[in-house]
Amino acid sequence: MMAQNSTAVTPEDRYFETADGFKMHYRVCGTGEPLIILPGYSETEDSFDSNYEELQKHFTVYTVEYRAHGKSEAPSHGYHTERLAADFKEFLDHEDLNKVNVVAHSMGNSILWCYFEIFGQDRIGKYILEEEGPTFMSDPAWSEEEKQTYRGVMDWDMYLRSEMIEMMFQQKSGETADQLAERRRGLARLWKDHIANDWSDIIPTIKVDTMIMMGAKSHFAAEPLWNFMHKSIKNSKLEIVEDAGHNIHADTPDKFNQLIIDYLS
Repeated sequence: MMAQNSTAVTPEDRYFETADGFKMHYRVCGTGEPLIILPGYSETEDSFDSNYEELQKHFTVYTVEYRAHGKSEAPSHGYHTERLAADFKEFLDHEDLNKVNVVAHSMGNSILWCYFEIFGQDRIGKYILEEEGPTFMSDPAWSEEEKQTYRGVMDWDMYLRSEMIEMMFQQKSGETADQLAERRRGLARLWKDHIANDWSDIIPTIKVDTMIMMGAKSHFAAEPLWNFMHKSIKNSKLEIVEDAGHNIHADTPDKFNQLIIDYLS
């Protein structure tokens, strides 16, 4: 199931080159069965610092950093959900991973759903779906209940403003102003691509065992959305974390870690 020498007791930085020619970074720590973390938009390996200490006791944890995120390179192209799904597939190939468990947060779920649509589900064991809805853009014909079913309670249009990208992605050490501007342009394209997708037809095709983990204080805190996700994914379990918002792993790390350990054991 795991590639040779994939266990890393101390955190290890690893890289591989994608098919379109850029260096992608991922963090490896822990011992045991593989557990892959697919972070959300703008998140890096550091976003899960509250979780590694406990999770690495039970699993070999791989945290993927997408293009232009964290220590991964920022090419001038490829800022589409389909390309990130291909990056994930190439990561699995590079580490020779099969039947692995996956924790996906926010946009990480969209990447996994895209992976399912293109490459199938055979290489995934169990799936922890943390905080994501099927779409962000609203159909003018939808009722208020339909809006909450598919996109939660947030007005996502406000997040198309350029100020959001500037706020979320600051200049890295050693990065020039021109490099920062180029990276932000790519990330803006990725964000537009991400929120324009509608995965409501793909979600019912998910066959792997799934735990849906939603925060009661999140912008996705809408019972119609919770019910749609739970009913659409046949082999699913729904967990509502009362004291958490969108970032359950950071808001309530002990609860998050224990839910994962219990579910995968």
